Amino acid sequence: MSPQVIGLFLALSLAGLLTANPLLTVASIAVLPILLALVWVPGEPPVLAFVVGFQWAQATMRVFHADLVGADVGDLVTYPTLGAFAHVETATWLSLAGLVALALGIRAAVHTLAPPRLSALREEAEVFSIPRAFWLYLATTFVVTALAGSVGFMSGLKQILLGVEQLKWATFFFLGYLVFARREGYLYLVVAFAVEFVSGIGFFSGFKEVIFVTVITYFAVHSRVSVRTAVGVVALVGALAVLGAAWTVVKPEYRLAITGGEDDLQGAVVDQEEQISVLVGLISGLDRGDLVEGLEPLAERIAYVDFFGYVLGYVPAAVPHEGGAVWGDAIRHVLRPRILFPDKPPLVSDSEVTRRYAGVGVAGEGQGTSISIGYMAESYVDFGRVGMLLPVFLIGLLWGLLYRYFARGGESRLVAFAFTVALALWGYQLEVATAKLLGSLLMRFIVLALAFWIAAPPVARWLRADRKSEEDEPIALPTQGALT
Repeated sequence: MSPQVIGLFLALSLAGLLTANPLLTVASIAVLPILLALVWVPGEPPVLAFVVGFQWAQATMRVFHADLVGADVGDLVTYPTLGAFAHVETATWLSLAGLVALALGIRAAVHTLAPPRLSALREEAEVFSIPRAFWLYLATTFVVTALAGSVGFMSGLKQILLGVEQLKWATFFFLGYLVFARREGYLYLVVAFAVEFVSGIGFFSGFKEVIFVTVITYFAVHSRVSVRTAVGVVALVGALAVLGAAWTVVKPEYRLAITGGEDDLQGAVVDQEEQISVLVGLISGLDRGDLVEGLEPLAERIAYVDFFGYVLGYVPAAVPHEGGAVWGDAIRHVLRPRILFPDKPPLVSDSEVTRRYAGVGVAGEGQGTSISIGYMAESYVDFGRVGMLLPVFLIGLLWGLLYRYFARGGESRLVAFAFTVALALWGYQLEVATAKLLGSLLMRFIVLALAFWIAAPPVARWLRADRKSEEDEPIALPTQGALT
């Protein structure tokens, strides 16, 4: 990290002393470069930096929101009538400490990895065919979509299918890296981006993942941290904030429109073409005032420390610490995969856990939703304010070990990095429950590891086609079926 960037963070930290929450603001700003320095080596895909950085945004958004409106951080809780019971400031401090523990766990696992040589990665990118990488991405996307449609994500094979689904992000990253590194073939990447963005339009904001992966890919190639990079990141965050504000404003009306007016449904009853038409129509009708109005609810949606704050007020005052029971249940659940134990009872719903340990009557499965206190709050429920840092450190260690497994193996470092992106692009939110985080992460690792050692070598050889053959493989727009 350049001295100019360090100076920028120091200046922002000092400016934080003038805000409504001075100490918390200074800490929130100062901890970010520490987290990034622990988890990212330039030249590697910054996917672990994304995982930690997104959670940092969730942990600190309430602070910056409060600073902008000149309020105490505890005055902006989700349920104002319960504000006296929400220890939001303490929850933010503990979340920041937890993120440092998470980053230290990652660092402990990856610190001995040999840093990649940018020149070697660029040279490797030259030997692969961009058109073939594009067709590989399309083929993988088609197979994933077909499997999901024929088997269904609600079957007992759900976790395996979700692992298979991650393969398309490996191929998307690989294609994007070739395009950005060689500065050619941008049309292939644009089409791939459009496929993912359009297919992600639906009841949920599935289109955001392709934006995240594209940004991760870009900074894997352009990894020099400078003031210019920092300015670019700020501009990118601003653009994403505008997009997020637009989605936040139109989301209620959009969901009602695509569900036929049934606000308790969590799926569309119209085809995707109609969904896109409705969304475009709603967004085109927005003005600057609408976007500004959407920024505040967007900030409230990103922030995720309130429920941790409620837990701090409820445990151990009303409910005692569990002494490892939450983590024990999570590990037992993970060690008994449903494909081998079909009679395994389902997990207790996240909303039930929230009601039990936060004392808040949140909506649950009956209302088609699930609200979690998150893995950090669950670790606090088990082990308290200091003890929670150890299991969070172990989660980071697990992230790092699985990342290391791919990053150091295989015939191609570039292919290996593509698999690290596919692995880490899940569980990047503070609200993920411990059992779901561990279970999904391990299942994705198993699926991706099998593909890495069985399918990746012959596919990589096919991708190393004679560059002259690219002239015989012109791009063609995908059919409508590939978009759905």
